[in-house]
Amino acid sequence: MDVNAVIENFKTVVTKHYFDFQGRARRSVFWWYILVVLILGIIAYIIDRLLGMQIISGLLSLALLLPNLGVSVRRLHDIGKSGWWILLPLAPWLLMIVCFFMFQWTLAMVFGVVTLATWVLLIWWYAQPGTAGQNAYGPDPKK
Repeated sequence: MDVNAVIENFKTVVTKHYFDFQGRARRSVFWWYILVVLILGIIAYIIDRLLGMQIISGLLSLALLLPNLGVSVRRLHDIGKSGWWILLPLAPWLLMIVCFFMFQWTLAMVFGVVTLATWVLLIWWYAQPGTAGQNAYGPDPKK
């Protein structure tokens, strides 16, 4: 895939699917989008360091919050999973924060490891091939 196609893919996710939690997203759409977001994040970080404040990366994160959630939910739909699975890391992360502030360091570390494990599971799911043909979330995006 060439650079123009990657940029067009990113623009499509951001413009046509900005607040879209319906349907399915192919692996290539998801991962090329994530690559562009990472590159933009690095550029924003460098600019922020040069300016001495974190305004650019904060604005970028805020602007891309909904497309990030949308493409992640649609990617889960492509493998036949509910988009609600995206919330999986939230519970152990909140428990980790609570334990941290209650000075329960060991328990906080356990919940930190569980949070990391849930992120690894989500990444593994994102890397799985989509369901061939139609599933409960719509037609196969490859066709």
